[in-house]
Parts: sequence; structure tokens; C-alpha cells
Amino acid sequence: KIKIYDTCGLEDPESGDYASYEALQAITERLRGRSIDVVLYTDRLDLYRVDPLHQTIMRAFVDAFGKRILDRTALLLTHAHLPQTPPGTTFDSFRNRRVSDLRRALAAPPPIPIPFIRSPALPAFLAEHAPHCPVSPRRRRVLPDGTEWVAALYEGLADVALSQGNPYRYHPKYTRDPSQKLGWLLPVVVLAQIVLYRQFLGPYINRQLDDHYISYRKRIEKENEEGRKMKLPDIKVPEEDDFWRMQSGQSQQQE
Repeated sequence: KIKIYDTCGLEDPESGDYASYEALQAITERLRGRSIDVVLYTDRLDLYRVDPLHQTIMRAFVDAFGKRILDRTALLLTHAHLPQTPPGTTFDSFRNRRVSDLRRALAAPPPIPIPFIRSPALPAFLAEHAPHCPVSPRRRRVLPDGTEWVAALYEGLADVALSQGNPYRYHPKYTRDPSQKLGWLLPVVVLAQIVLYRQFLGPYINRQLDDHYISYRKRIEKENEEGRKMKLPDIKVPEEDDFWRMQSGQSQQQE
């Protein structure tokens, strides 16, 4: 008995530039408590790179289901009937490069792909159902490399389902909130700010305040010297704490 769960697309339908976390949440809720033998991550073969949107979707997919889902994931590349590949490539070489790029991006999806990260051995299958795709004598669609893709797909999915251990079961603890991925850095940032203030910023501010008060005292002393010549009473120089209270009060009055 085979159960197939057809899911919606993971692209945000409104913006078109982001992954739809609402769709992922709906999928995880639908699959909660169900055994999953194979996940088919579907993309197109006839694309030449993994663009930023697909990288975002891949990160969201792994964040939602956890890396354990990759043990049960296979790639399914559609639009696989390529009568002509880019110059300098064959069907096999183009397919292999595309599969390798997707494997690398799906298993280790950083914001910028890192070429030397080892790609996981995610199984990859091809699919094409367009009318121009040739048909074998057994009335099955045939890819440019001669593969009857439907038979190859079913055989490969059976291998994936039977080769692993227990099926995947989703649990909310597998989900990683993207906003919390760098949460461990918060204490480090706070500590760095404290050290920066105590060692550098705090002493600098205190020196500036001291220089300002000293400049004020010198100005008052100079005015008192000139006032004594005219027999005027001295201006009282406030203590430093009183001086700053006076400055604070004047600022509030100006506001």
C-alpha cells in the first residue's frame, strides 16, 4: 500500500522572492505522526544554477524538518527531455553537474554556496511527460540517455524506502526557528559591548567630561580675575556634580 502526499509549492505566492513558511508549517502539521519513507524534492533539470530563491527554500525546508529528513530525501528533476544541452556539455555531464549543485545546496545551504563542501549521496531521478518526449516500444517515456524514467523512478524509490532504517517521523523539536539560528551569539555580543564600554568607551567619555569641566573652571577663574580688577565679587565655581546637574537642568529647560 502506497500513500502519496502531494504538497503545495514552497515559494511565497505574494512576494515571489521568499520561502513560504506558512506552507511549510501546514505541511509539517499534516505530516505529524505519519511515517515518511521517501521525500521527493522536486526541481527542474533545465536550469543552469541554484538561484538565491531556491537556496532560501532549501534552507527553509531543512529548518522546518530538520537534517534527519535528508536521510529520506531524493531529488526529482523534471523537464528532463533535453534535446540540446549547453555548448561543451553532454546530457550526462549536464545532468551530473545539476544534480551535484542541488545536492550540495540542499545538504549544506549557506547564504553563499561553498564549493568544497561535500555533497551528500541524495538519490536523483529524472522525469518528463511532455508530448515531445519519445516513447519506447513498451509505450513508456524515454529520456535522452535511453532511460524509461517511470520504471527507473519506481525502482529507485523502492530502494530508498527499503535501504534505510526506520521511516522519518516529524516532531516539532526538529523545527529550527530561523530567527533563533544565531541566538547563541546574543550573550557574546552583550559581553563584547560591556568590555568595549568598560575598557574603551567609558574611559573616553569620562575624559571628555573631565576636560569639559576643567575648561569651564578655567573660564570662570579667568572671569574672576578680570572681575577683581573692577572690584566685582567672584563667581562661585560649583563642584563637578553640581555643575553637571546644572547642565542637565538647562538642557531640560531648552527642550
